[in-house]
Amino acid sequence: MKTRIKGSILTTILSFVLFISFSGVSGFAAMRNAGMVYVEPQGNCGGKSPCFSSIQEDIDAAESGHEIRIAQGTYRENITLKQGKGLKLLGGRDATFEHQNGVTTVDGKLNAQPGPVTLQELKLAGVLTCNLNNHCGSGQFCEKADGDCSGTGECTEIPQGFCITVWDPVCGCDGSTYSNSCFAILAGVNVDYPGECSASPTIYISISGDCGGKSPCYDSIQKAIDEAVTGSVILIVQGTYDESIVLDKSKALTLQGGWDSTFTTQSSYTAVNSITISNGTIAVDKFVIQ
Repeated sequence: MKTRIKGSILTTILSFVLFISFSGVSGFAAMRNAGMVYVEPQGNCGGKSPCFSSIQEDIDAAESGHEIRIAQGTYRENITLKQGKGLKLLGGRDATFEHQNGVTTVDGKLNAQPGPVTLQELKLAGVLTCNLNNHCGSGQFCEKADGDCSGTGECTEIPQGFCITVWDPVCGCDGSTYSNSCFAILAGVNVDYPGECSASPTIYISISGDCGGKSPCYDSIQKAIDEAVTGSVILIVQGTYDESIVLDKSKALTLQGGWDSTFTTQSSYTAVNSITISNGTIAVDKFVIQ
């Protein structure tokens, strides 16, 4: 039996949110209230609080949505932006942190995990690993191997120039067809597969990441939903997936669970934690919401 869900939340788990107020830790209380945290190489932020000497320490202490103002200078450290925090890293600040008139250099690697992040006036001397284009600086894109749309790549300058008009179509990771791979790269888009994009491609999911040679193949339902385009049919091997699925973009997708490992028989069910849909529609078949 197929169930169509639109603009609703389907879950059997009732979550309770407990609001707890803390007192006695003035620095972190100020951080929560102001939404700003500060970094200066010597740990001297001119009276601004909370103040750190390390960008990573600041990132670890910051809460979702906070603005991290970083004094100009060179920071020799590797940085990891953890999933879901949605931070703004604003470099190049003067001694008052009110003006952005210089550059902050990070002499190390920056690993930005999936999730929104804003970078301003940051010079990255090491290799910047990424998952999305918005993890990279201006004029860059997150370059990945062909077919690895949801994987990890490296921030690379978008080349400037022109492409030869030769019809050798490729399907980009944005679901659009490009005349050839050169035009895709000029647009800052990675190549998903050769040929024109299918109007309603079939996507395969196996928790082991092995789809028996079928492609594209993912080990996560959420990854497949993020990469799918309107009309995609997502076939999922039977079993339990420890995922809470979210669709927040205007797509019309079909999720078919319960497939065997060869994708020839749909004789069982696929279980997930929850399905949340704030935009778009999903038609679901052979699913169990735990």
